Amino acid sequence: MQKTKQDPTQSGQWIKDKIIEFKNKGQFAAMIQWLDKRLADPELDDRSLQAKLYNELGLAHLAQDRPEKVRTCYEKALALVPDHVNALYNLANLDLGSGFYTAALDRFSKVLDLAPDHAGALYNSALCHALEGRIRVALPLFVRVTQINPLYMSAFYWAGECQLNLKNYDSALGCFERSAELDPDHPESARGLAICQLKTGAPGAALKTCQDLLNKTGPDPTVLKVMGDALLAQGQAEAAALCHLDMVFLDLDAKAFLVSRAKALFEKNPKTAKQYTQRIIDDLPELASAMAPIVTDEIKPETPVLPA
Repeated sequence: MQKTKQDPTQSGQWIKDKIIEFKNKGQFAAMIQWLDKRLADPELDDRSLQAKLYNELGLAHLAQDRPEKVRTCYEKALALVPDHVNALYNLANLDLGSGFYTAALDRFSKVLDLAPDHAGALYNSALCHALEGRIRVALPLFVRVTQINPLYMSAFYWAGECQLNLKNYDSALGCFERSAELDPDHPESARGLAICQLKTGAPGAALKTCQDLLNKTGPDPTVLKVMGDALLAQGQAEAAALCHLDMVFLDLDAKAFLVSRAKALFEKNPKTAKQYTQRIIDDLPELASAMAPIVTDEIKPETPVLPA
């Protein structure tokens, strides 16, 4: 008996290649029509292949910004194959994007049960914990991602943010150095790097990082604050005041910061504090009353109590 030649358009590889072709050309509307037709084919009885097609259909609808269709597609894929890793992961990402962190964590956990080294699921699990304030839970997960994929810039960045939150400045510095190296145009990494450089006793490096960032992205309150503090650490009181004054044009609350920074500075270095304060008052005379005790020496530095 002569064997019937298999239709090549029914093979999994041909279907995979066709999907890749649609994606490469950005033809998502055509891809949706093609997938709908395939899934309606009564001869398509391979549940695994059906699940894959529903997952791809969800991705195509996502690319077309049709969120109401996306979740249904992933759910249909999971109804066919409950341990379909990609559909589980994609559905978890929808939950994460909607702020449903508990549901997202549950699904990411299922993904990790099936694929323990799934970097995306580890990273997004850590992100859920971080966004809900569980920094100590999130940190080792971000670190694990960097071990699995040393090019995962966002994982290094978030590990740095966690370390910074925990005041582990040396560890945070290394993370921000790596994330900034992987993406030199990522301003958040540069900001974290500048903060850690200042905290670890390198104000000169912090100044350079801040100046480079300001040249790239323009004025930023946090960068100006760090830059001014770095100038203060180098004893450049007037330059620091000018830098901090620039914050007022971006953030009205910066006036309160200027007063508190001047008072804190007076506790450590009255002479520098006076220079800093006078420059602030010259530009913002409305702060003269709040800062007058510094200029007139009415605020006295705390005297350390010596042992008897």
